[in-house]
Amino acid sequence: MPFDNFFKTLIAIYAVIIAAIERSIGYHSILKELFDDAESRHLFHDYDPHSYVSPTQNQMSSPTHEKNHGVVVNDLIQDSNSTIFAVADMGHVRCAKLVGARADQNAQLNPTDFYRFFDATWAFINNSEKMCGRTSFGLRGAIISQTKAFINNFHMERTKQEALLIENEQWSSTEVPQDFQDIIGRISAVAGAKDLDKKFMTETFFPAVDDSIVQSSGAVKNQSEPTKFLHIGDQSYFVVGCSLLIIKMMEDYIKCMIRLDGMTVDIMQKMIELLKLFNSRVCQVILGAGAMRSAGLKNISARHLALASQSVGIMITLIPLLKECVRRCMAEKQVVLLSEFDRMLKDYQNHQGEIHAKLIAIMNERFDVHMKSMQTMNWDAPNRNAKSPSAYMETLVKETTTLHKVLNKYLPPHDLKFVMDQVFSSFANQLAQEYSRLNVTTAAGKER
Repeated sequence: MPFDNFFKTLIAIYAVIIAAIERSIGYHSILKELFDDAESRHLFHDYDPHSYVSPTQNQMSSPTHEKNHGVVVNDLIQDSNSTIFAVADMGHVRCAKLVGARADQNAQLNPTDFYRFFDATWAFINNSEKMCGRTSFGLRGAIISQTKAFINNFHMERTKQEALLIENEQWSSTEVPQDFQDIIGRISAVAGAKDLDKKFMTETFFPAVDDSIVQSSGAVKNQSEPTKFLHIGDQSYFVVGCSLLIIKMMEDYIKCMIRLDGMTVDIMQKMIELLKLFNSRVCQVILGAGAMRSAGLKNISARHLALASQSVGIMITLIPLLKECVRRCMAEKQVVLLSEFDRMLKDYQNHQGEIHAKLIAIMNERFDVHMKSMQTMNWDAPNRNAKSPSAYMETLVKETTTLHKVLNKYLPPHDLKFVMDQVFSSFANQLAQEYSRLNVTTAAGKER
């Protein structure tokens, strides 16, 4: 049965059960009034209290030898009240069997349909329990179990998507559609709000009117043109496809937290797992050069490393915002679990440091190549091209300039300064060592 048909049937069943509980409550109220009226008019005076045996045999019924007319009336009212509980419990158990028959299908629903199913079922549970005045566990356990199964399937699909995209990523910068900038705006708004309630989060991530819907006037709302950078606060980043995807996925997880009450910790753990996956896979394909095999790259260039640094930098800036969004969905006693985000942030920072160290190592490798060329030179020989730099130094300067051009395009100023300072410092120290080892005897050689 298609989900829409099943959902309509389920809603109708919930309505029938609620109506049955309401009728039971109505009958109970009428009986209670009749019993109270009969007791006040002493209509039970000729009735033998010892002749009544509670059909439910509930523990509240008094022993026979203690019975009087008042106790019998109380037993009758309690038995009538138990009928309400029995109707509710039976309804919950039968509904649990019904939704249990579709457990596998429900776990694979798209988020929108599962939210509808979850909201309707949870509303039915809350309404029926409020009417009865006690908790019913039959359907409650079933919906919690199916919600966990949905979250697991939801997470598995996204980890597969992200892993596949990272493996095939070409590490070329891409434009940022406005939709993704809007996601950052929503996350930042919720994370930065001082006084925040659930309603604000719901309205932020589930606006009443979708931007993509045609307006009542018949005109489509104008969409901004894609931009070259992704802006988070006062930072701007180049992005690649896999970075855009994980940003969209992080919003999907936050939406799950908002809509699936009581599942925040489970969903947070899945978020952490996805963040770990992104960090480790990017490390494998760039620092581990896995992209040469999986994506067919000829080599891992400075541009690839710079874009990887930008991708990691996006997450370094985003993780504290995600942490605050999750905090707002948590109970006070669960806040201690947010330390997972702090550990994740440190891992990303270490990863970015390794990328920068790799850039420095590449230039040191090029320096070693050129030093071998320098060591073959005869420094005491006459220099016929005194006005021209030595070939080894000219090439080294060109390569360093090329690195600076690439990094200047992709890295923020503070990262660029750090890398280039390390490169120049390394060059200066190694050049001094190499020059000190030279055996130059002539004045012309020393002048060179």
